[in-house]
Amino acid sequence: MIGLLTKDLMVIRTYFKQLLAAMVIFIPLSFASPGIMGSMLAILLPMTVLTSMSYDDYYHWHQYTRVMPLKPHTAVKEKYVMLILFECIAVFLGCAAALIFLLVRHQPLAEILVTWKSQTVVAGVSIILYSIALPVIFKLGVEKGRLALIAIFVVPSFLMVRSGNWLKKIYALVSGWSGQKWIFPAALALLAAGVACSYLISCRIYRGKEI
Repeated sequence: MIGLLTKDLMVIRTYFKQLLAAMVIFIPLSFASPGIMGSMLAILLPMTVLTSMSYDDYYHWHQYTRVMPLKPHTAVKEKYVMLILFECIAVFLGCAAALIFLLVRHQPLAEILVTWKSQTVVAGVSIILYSIALPVIFKLGVEKGRLALIAIFVVPSFLMVRSGNWLKKIYALVSGWSGQKWIFPAALALLAAGVACSYLISCRIYRGKEI
């Protein structure tokens, strides 16, 4: 597992440089809306998983795994571990950035906490989208699955933009849930169930791939 993660991190180094450039561009916007940086990271940072799968397709990595002492479900599990890992990093960085920007603006602690919760909601939505995307990519590959990826990521983004200032709407929604202690455990359980279903589907697809 560690070896697979190391392999993927080595092949996507260029993507990290591009992401760093995008973060620099989003810094001025974050002063106006501190949640923008975290939302951007929650979507773009886990994109490293799809980038690594693109390299795997190009170099026919799944064919190599069939002649290696590597179980098919391990190769699939590594992608999901990578997804969760980078999503957690995105949440941490997004919350840290929001804290800095809100402190610079002298915002109260209550707004900081709600912004953090909003970042968590965006991260949860991102995990759901990627959990839908991964089985599609395992089935079709990144190149053939481009239209499906557009439908999975671009359409929800377009709808959010059309709905107006969606970050403020998430902020208001999370504020209303603050007193409901059951919301977070229930959402976490549903999220875990969705990721587990996605993982099982991906394992089945990967095992059925022809060499």
